[in-house]
Amino acid sequence: MKRYAGIFIISIILVALGCGVASKEDEGFVLRSPAFVDGGDIPVKYACIHEPGGQNISPPLSWENPPLGTKSYVLFVHDPDAQSGDYIHWVVYDIPASYKGLPEGISGKDNNIKEGLNDDGTIGYTGPCPPTDDPPHNYVFELYALSKDTLGLSEGATWNEVKSAMESSVLAQARLTGKYQAK
Repeated sequence: MKRYAGIFIISIILVALGCGVASKEDEGFVLRSPAFVDGGDIPVKYACIHEPGGQNISPPLSWENPPLGTKSYVLFVHDPDAQSGDYIHWVVYDIPASYKGLPEGISGKDNNIKEGLNDDGTIGYTGPCPPTDDPPHNYVFELYALSKDTLGLSEGATWNEVKSAMESSVLAQARLTGKYQAK
C-alpha cells in the first residue's frame, strides 16, 4: 500500500508541475522593446528630428524563442496609418541568428546587418513623424525568422525587394506595435 501511495504522490507532483506552468517555449516567437510596451506610446526621442525632443534614433529591441532552424532575421518598421499609404520607416535584413535583439541607436552602426531604403529615400531608420493634426499613428515592428543565412541583396534594398527575397524562407513572425502622436 505504501508503494502505491508513493507512486500516487509522485504522479500528483508531476502533474502539478506540468500544469499551469508556462515555459518560455510556450510563449512562441516574441518581439519586445524596453522602451515601450506593445500598444503603448513610443518615447519622443525615437521620433524624427522635426519633433521637439526627437533624436531619430532606432529604439532598442529584443526577441525570444526563435524557431529551430533560424539562420537570420528581417525587421520591418512601417506606419499603416500614413496618409500616403503604408509608410516604410526601417528595413533591416541579414541579421545574424546569433543576435537576440538590436540595441538603441544601432541604425548605421553595425556592419553585421544590412539596412534598406526607407520611404524618406535614405538607408536606415527614420523615426515617427506624423502630421501634427493627425490622431496617433501605429508603428508596426515586424520581425521574421528565416531559414537562410542571407537574402543575397546589397545594402539599400527596398521593402519589396526584401519581401520578395525572403518569401520562401519565413519560419515565424513576431510583431510589436507602438503609437506616436505629433507633439
